[in-house]
Amino acid sequence: VGRGGGWGEPPHISAPHRGSEGGKNPNSTPRRGWERPNPPSLFRPALPTALVGAALALDSPESCRLFLAALPLSFTGPDAAAIDCKQSLAVLAHF
Repeated sequence: VGRGGGWGEPPHISAPHRGSEGGKNPNSTPRRGWERPNPPSLFRPALPTALVGAALALDSPESCRLFLAALPLSFTGPDAAAIDCKQSLAVLAHF
């Protein structure tokens, strides 16, 4: 294959990307090649324990920590300031 696309060669891309066609959409910016904005492994949802305490109308951060300590949740740091949602998702099946 002369223009790429064979085994071990990247495919040849000649079509312009969306947003680079001379002002059809002034709000878009041209994209470069096949770059990905963020790998999916970088996204790690976390829920602050202060938000959980406020939603449950708990009196203090200490009472929130005591309440959450009784649940088998995973936290993002040693201070337990946020719940690691990805690791704690399996716990939701028990509720």
